[in-house]
Amino acid sequence: MDLRGKKADLLVRADECARILGHPKHEASRFTQLSPGDRGVAVALQEHLDEQLAKIRSELFAFTTREQAE
Repeated sequence: MDLRGKKADLLVRADECARILGHPKHEASRFTQLSPGDRGVAVALQEHLDEQLAKIRSELFAFTTREQAE
């Protein structure tokens, strides 16, 4: 079982899904229809997702550069 291949595949898929589903943080207009309380929750959730995505992309970058070095 090639765990490194499976991990790379998972990271690539997560990055692709984030690109499809994600929106730039500065695109605040998508939150305008929400109530102020809901807007705060949505912004906090978006910030959390952005942090998780940054970790995934960082790990993917480290993984791919390590693979290229080998």
